[in-house]
Amino acid sequence: PIYNINQLKSFKNEKNFIIKPAHSSGRYIFGKYNLKKNDILVCTKWLKHNFYNTRRERNYRYLKKRIIVEPRVFYPDIPNDYKFFCYMGKVKFIQLDYNRSTKHKRRIYDIEWKRLEFITYYSKEIIDTSDIEIQKPKLLKEMINIAETISQEHEFLRLDMYTNDKIIYIGELTLSHGIGCEKFYPKRSELNATNLFFKAY
Repeated sequence: PIYNINQLKSFKNEKNFIIKPAHSSGRYIFGKYNLKKNDILVCTKWLKHNFYNTRRERNYRYLKKRIIVEPRVFYPDIPNDYKFFCYMGKVKFIQLDYNRSTKHKRRIYDIEWKRLEFITYYSKEIIDTSDIEIQKPKLLKEMINIAETISQEHEFLRLDMYTNDKIIYIGELTLSHGIGCEKFYPKRSELNATNLFFKAY
């Protein structure tokens, strides 16, 4: 559902939900039952903000300002965020973002769930140098098939998904990952990552 401020003031929902602006990025509020006064103030600021003015990302320039309320999936857990990078209808690699609400970290895997040597990052805090093993999602093949099916009509598409190994939810679809401004870590990996992404198979 999409709400204006007056509707949000009277909003009630017995289930846990997440509220976010459809015309922005990286902003959200977790809630249950109703929205607190401060939440309403935050949403009011969202509706006055043009994200294009922040980063000059053209996709956002003329978007209608809207607030979306969605149920939280897999509550109370914070699910891993699997981002599938597709080129010409093929998944080239998978970005894993985990611990988003605590100590957000990021890794990159190939389609066989082999960890690759690089990531792209907007903050050095998300660089993951640990050797902790993260299990391959049981529905990885199904997720790859979904990503490749949806991305067929696009030269590039990043498709985000969430799973609890029983259900798959599709999140964001974007044509411009990180506004095209994220850096590679380590720096020397940029050429290898580029070759991997654009090679034909």
